[in-house]
Amino acid sequence: MPEPPRREVNRKPTKARALPKVPGFASDEEEAAWLESPQGRRYMAQAPLLPIRFVPAEPGLVPVTIRLPADLPNRLRRLAETKSMAYQTLARQWLLERCEKEEAKEQRKAARRKSKSADTQSVDEAAG
Repeated sequence: MPEPPRREVNRKPTKARALPKVPGFASDEEEAAWLESPQGRRYMAQAPLLPIRFVPAEPGLVPVTIRLPADLPNRLRRLAETKSMAYQTLARQWLLERCEKEEAKEQRKAARRKSKSADTQSVDEAAG
């Protein structure tokens, strides 16, 4: 006996649900509270998994603990994001730049002191 004809099912392609919009956060605590909320859990359940790439620390770098004003890490994060870099990298770059600037200033001062002392010695020898 021949098979009865199959009934075509008109299925519309399902749209991927749009991810909930992630709000801006003023602190890590605010972000953690949002992630624990129903909207945050829905976001995490629907968010695509991205590959994680671990970058080994550069040789010669040492970890340092420093106490900062409460709002400074978030300010650094926002600024670093505009430069497409990690906030720790930005902070390290700024510290290096400032140290180089201060060291150059100290070297100029030392050169001036040395120059003045050499001038004073030559005047003393001429008078002597």
